[in-house]
Amino acid sequence: MPVSSPSYEGGLRSVVTSGRARPLEEVIPLSSSSSPVIRPLLPSLGVAFLVLASVPGPAVAETTTPSPSESAHGAGQRSWVFFSQKDKDAKDKDKGQEWAPVDKGPYSVIPAEGTVDGWRFVTAPKDQPRPPRTQPTFADICGKTAGEAGKKRIGVVVDYGRKSDGPSDATPPSPIARCALVPSSASSSQVLTAVAQPTDDGGRVCAIDNYPPGKNCAETVASIPTAAASPDDKVDISVSAPLEQPKPEDPQNGDQAPNPGPSKRTLTVVAAGIVAVVGGSAWLWRRRKGGPTVSHEQ
Repeated sequence: MPVSSPSYEGGLRSVVTSGRARPLEEVIPLSSSSSPVIRPLLPSLGVAFLVLASVPGPAVAETTTPSPSESAHGAGQRSWVFFSQKDKDAKDKDKGQEWAPVDKGPYSVIPAEGTVDGWRFVTAPKDQPRPPRTQPTFADICGKTAGEAGKKRIGVVVDYGRKSDGPSDATPPSPIARCALVPSSASSSQVLTAVAQPTDDGGRVCAIDNYPPGKNCAETVASIPTAAASPDDKVDISVSAPLEQPKPEDPQNGDQAPNPGPSKRTLTVVAAGIVAVVGGSAWLWRRRKGGPTVSHEQ
């Protein structure tokens, strides 16, 4: 109860509480039986009341609700995460496949025919990786790719993530799904190389098809942005043909294939022809001029 501006009249008779002056009889209620005894003591009681009221109470910590900012979601990691499709639990009513994180590096994983590997770029806690936002089946990806002896077919899904998952100055490409036809002994790293262009550092995939740009690899994020912490929306994906690895002389890269020029044999034939033509012309010219003809008689 806030107390201020005491009023003195033959002692403390009233105090100002709640913005108005109130007699002490109202502040300190008195019964009819005790008023003859207590009333003479009111001035002294008023002073005691004023002193007690002016003593500050225990401090109360101000409680604030944090706004939905970056600091509300804790630390995480911005990186590529490796997944593989597996059968759902038998107890799950929705049968089919689901993404499962792979706790090994892609170099040490040898997928079998019919496997689907998944890659997702995401900003998330290390212990809560997010899978690709789409889940086509092996039949969806490799159904039109014929198998070959000594090779295996592996479906690959590459999800470059959302805008909020990557660097602020980069725009992620659309997700892709491709079928890799690779040797039977190929690792998941080789499978990925067959359908995309990954770069790595010490066995860790840093970028796929130059996304994200730059040299950072598995960047630590002090606080996950709110947009990155929001739930994923599923995306549509179309299966595309396997990527043809570009070559330096491939005209599709904007460079025309170099012209090797005529071969050495061709040049030799051309030179011999020129000599023959010149020699024949000189012989005909001498005959027309009536020059001597040399004969060899035995």
